[in-house]
Amino acid sequence: MITVKNIMAEYLLMSNPNFELFSEQVLEKNTLQQQKHLYKTPVFIVTFERKNEPAWDKGS
Repeated sequence: MITVKNIMAEYLLMSNPNFELFSEQVLEKNTLQQQKHLYKTPVFIVTFERKNEPAWDKGS
């Protein structure tokens, strides 16, 4: 189990003409394959900040 100190979420509109960032599975299962690019696509960027734990507490 990982203890999280902080969770941050941002809602953005992402534009990107480059598909090198997406796996073949993602391209096959989404309309990205047809669009050939992202243009103002809604995305959530979620960041987790891990809490520092003492070494003796790792197994509990």
